[in-house]
Amino acid sequence: NDSKATNLASSISALNSLNGKIHLLFGGDLKNQPLDGIESFFNEKLISLNLYGKDAVIIKDYLMNKKIKFDMKCFVSLEAILESIKKIVKKDEIILLSPGWASQDMFMTTIADGLVFFLGAMGHFTVLDAASGKVKWEKDFQKEFGAGLPIWGFSAHPLVKDGVVYCLVGGEGSTAVAFEA
Repeated sequence: NDSKATNLASSISALNSLNGKIHLLFGGDLKNQPLDGIESFFNEKLISLNLYGKDAVIIKDYLMNKKIKFDMKCFVSLEAILESIKKIVKKDEIILLSPGWASQDMFMTTIADGLVFFLGAMGHFTVLDAASGKVKWEKDFQKEFGAGLPIWGFSAHPLVKDGVVYCLVGGEGSTAVAFEA
């Protein structure tokens, strides 16, 4: 998880520091930055480029013209990317979340006790087994707790302590909620 790599140099560094075949989760808001040359760091290590965020289609269109030789798709959410990747990932392949661009903290991730806790901007909270990638359980903060959608989306990192995960939900009577991890 390199989700705070919200500049291209950080994502390049993360990608180059890994050995193995990589599924890269990449995208966000370009904020009018040029794309020139980004294809040069997508090397033979990349199996798939999974784009998300405001400018995912712009990034994909740019790279399509560069004849990239790996699978590339656009997604509406981190959850959708993970659902897709878990069907194709093989042993020893790496899934790297390294946005490369401003993500406006759209995806809050915490890893603890062999579990991966994801909170999407729309309030979809998913807990995965870190080893297998299988969904352990899920919550929808808007539906289950009556939480209104914050103007910038849900953006508080889940906190895990002693087998309990604490989340800021925001619904009436459920400002903060604790779940058994």
